[in-house]
Amino acid sequence: MHSVVPGDQFEAAGFRIRVTGGRHATVYDGRPDLPNVGYLVDDGALYHPGDSFHPPGVAVEVLLVPVQGSWMRLGDALDFIGAVQPERAFGIHDGQLNQRGLDAVNDWLGGVGAYRYLAPGESVS
Repeated sequence: MHSVVPGDQFEAAGFRIRVTGGRHATVYDGRPDLPNVGYLVDDGALYHPGDSFHPPGVAVEVLLVPVQGSWMRLGDALDFIGAVQPERAFGIHDGQLNQRGLDAVNDWLGGVGAYRYLAPGESVS
C-alpha cells in the first residue's frame, strides 16, 4: 500500500496509473471534507473517480460512474457522463440499491448511449 495525491503517477500490475481528484463530493453543509482520489489507467483507457465527479481532463474510453451514494443525485451521474463523454460507461457504487432502485437508475442511465449495467460477476472485454 502506498499513499498518493492528485498528480502522482505510478505503475501497478503493468498498468500506468495517474492519480486525479482531490476532495470527496459534499454530502451536506461542506461535509465530509475528506481527501478523495480517482485513478486514470493507461492514459484514459479506464477512469475510476472514487467518490466524486471530478472530470479527468483527458479523453476516456471506459468510465466507471458512481450511480448511488449519500453524496449524490442521479442527475449528477448523468451530468458526469455528459461531461466526460466516454466511449463506454459502467455503474459502480450501487451496493445500497435494492433491485427496484437499481432498475430505475439503470433505466435513466441507459438513456445515455455509453452506459451499460454490469451485473455482479459479469465482465466485458
